[in-house]
Amino acid sequence: MTAADRRGGRVGWWRRGIAVVGLLCAWGAVVQAGERYALVIGNNLGDTDELPLSYAHADAEKVAQVLTDLGDVRPENTIVLLGEDADTARAALAELNQRLATEQQGDATLIVYYSGHADAESLHLGHTMLPHDELEAAIRGSRAAFRLVIIDACRSGVVTQVKGGVARPQLPVKFKADTTAKGAVYLTASAASEDAQESDAISGSFFTHYLVSGLLGAADGDGDGAVDVDEAYRFAYDNTIRASSRSFAGVQHPTYRHELRGRGEVVLTRWRRDEGRALLTLPPGESWFVLRDDSEGPLVAEVNRREEQRTISVRPGRYFVRGRTTSALLEGAFTVSAGDEVRVADQALDRTSYARLARKGSEHGPDSVHSLRAGYVTRSPLGARETAFCHGGVLALGWELEGFTLGPRVSVCGSSYAKEFIATHQLETNVELRLAYVVDLPGVTLELGGGLGLGWVWQRFEHYGRAPDNHVALGLVDAGIGASVELTDTVFVFAEAAAALYLYVGEEVSRDTSPVASPVMRLGAGLGLYL
Repeated sequence: MTAADRRGGRVGWWRRGIAVVGLLCAWGAVVQAGERYALVIGNNLGDTDELPLSYAHADAEKVAQVLTDLGDVRPENTIVLLGEDADTARAALAELNQRLATEQQGDATLIVYYSGHADAESLHLGHTMLPHDELEAAIRGSRAAFRLVIIDACRSGVVTQVKGGVARPQLPVKFKADTTAKGAVYLTASAASEDAQESDAISGSFFTHYLVSGLLGAADGDGDGAVDVDEAYRFAYDNTIRASSRSFAGVQHPTYRHELRGRGEVVLTRWRRDEGRALLTLPPGESWFVLRDDSEGPLVAEVNRREEQRTISVRPGRYFVRGRTTSALLEGAFTVSAGDEVRVADQALDRTSYARLARKGSEHGPDSVHSLRAGYVTRSPLGARETAFCHGGVLALGWELEGFTLGPRVSVCGSSYAKEFIATHQLETNVELRLAYVVDLPGVTLELGGGLGLGWVWQRFEHYGRAPDNHVALGLVDAGIGASVELTDTVFVFAEAAAALYLYVGEEVSRDTSPVASPVMRLGAGLGLYL
């Protein structure tokens, strides 16, 4: 995920939302007699000292779409304001309240959503201000039986803090019953002292992104085909905490406040009911991103690997899914029609190891992956006096970077040979730093690189007289090629060949006092593991 930043402050544009969406309506079988009305506000601009946001408008559009598609809010009962000022917002809320007063037939619901800049006193709609107290008074004055207020903005927790709101993973009430609940529920994206955050990786704010994903079905913990306010908040809370914990701005804690009287089934969306949509079921064990159209399309929803509920509701069309396992990226595209129930299978998707993604510099993979190699190595005889190949093993650690592999390696080999009246037993140890240019081809990875190193040779002699052991220090430089083939996402086999030049003083090896540069060939093969 790319680093998220603060929505209000110099470090980033990230300030999102102050939860103001007033009371929740009982809309299951209990609430179908009442209409639902929604005011959805998004504004990328704040006061003169606030950096523009990137995704407040997009977040508002996503919320409006899920409410009209799955939340029983008719389009004619929905007002969407993008980039408008505070007076326009006041007028829109007054219009909905007037309609509620004249058209209400049963237990109506009012939903107010805001995404944009804010502080502890007011929402910032461009250079105009809408005080929290004024907004809350207008919502409390509504004739709606249920009011739900959602504010995705900086320091929005002040709305819940006023009456003892706290950051908790779920509401302390149970919303499933046969009687009607009335009152208000306030959900906010952040605590009173925190900045709400948005992210380029998800093209939206953390809180709204996970709220919408949950409303599409991912938050349906009991699998009844409906997402109630408790499930939606818990899903958004857990995932916002998890995602923001990796950001520069720090952990963001959504909050809530409820003022409910009576008990009732408070359902936000019924995602299984709409025959004009399709259902996508994602495999367990991985985190999944669902994008519209293609790999560069807008992000529709995210389902975390921890969630048991894996099915979401989508509009008919073409989608691209991206799943993240512990060692590889899974990707694929497909088209769904109205009424389809599509189960995405791992086997039907393209699979790319993170090592390849790191070497490609892909934004969807890690910046680097570690690799560990172990295997057999041999080199040709060193100098004129050696007559045997040196056989041994090699151990190498690598960092798979964008286009390159860099890392140290240690090799040990031994040889024995006899000439004239003397037999020599030799042990050689080398330590190198290697850099290789890497090209990933279908089915095979090619490397072209070289290294610099230091070595040490120990020699023991056997002959008729007495001869002390020799210890020889040497330097080496090499260049070569290699190839590897992945057996799984994490395991691969490799082979390599290199031409090396050993540099040493010849007195101890060849009984010559002049410096020696001996060319040798080195071959190696073995097994590798991506860590």
